[in-house]
Amino acid sequence: MDLSVTMQHYFLAFTNPIAGREADFNEWYDSCHVGEVLRYGRGFVGCQRFKLSEEPLAGSQPPWQYLALYDIRYDDLTEFAERPWIEGAPRLTSFQGLLEDDHVGWVFTPQETPPAPGKRALQPFQLLLAWSTGRLGDNFIFDKASIARRGAAAHPCGLATPQRRAQQDSPWAGLVIYELAPQEANPPLAGFESAWRFVPISPYIPRSDV
Repeated sequence: MDLSVTMQHYFLAFTNPIAGREADFNEWYDSCHVGEVLRYGRGFVGCQRFKLSEEPLAGSQPPWQYLALYDIRYDDLTEFAERPWIEGAPRLTSFQGLLEDDHVGWVFTPQETPPAPGKRALQPFQLLLAWSTGRLGDNFIFDKASIARRGAAAHPCGLATPQRRAQQDSPWAGLVIYELAPQEANPPLAGFESAWRFVPISPYIPRSDV
């Protein structure tokens, strides 16, 4: 890892398997795709995979069943968007017939220094993604005290620019990533337009392990 790089980001990749191919989709993702992205993607330092919880939440639910949350360390997001792969990267293993065409990937930048990649606050834990169409500025109405109490287990973020080209641009400019114990109730969500809860389906994989 280049220790001179200072900017940290989250890359959220949302996907759906093709009907009837879910087991093959997960095998491809775990055995091929995560490792290839960490080896050959610019700035990718780790990844953990999640699946949408069956617990209903207020607001619109996502059209995607799966999330791969990648940690990124990279200063030049223009290069990251325009040249996503390192020089000499081979062709990635095909997902033809496994992955629906509605997959998207969005980059969000923490507003505060996040924990070191892979150092999640709670083990085990679930993710709650609380979304806002507006950025989380001083005038944004949400429970800052709740986030402050949670400390390293809540990460306010803003949509990064530029973004990689995606099937769908992010409709959200603000995001708080909460880490919750499995049986923990959701935090106050006033001020957010939507919230999605995901459960982990893989351990955290650092780039050094692939």
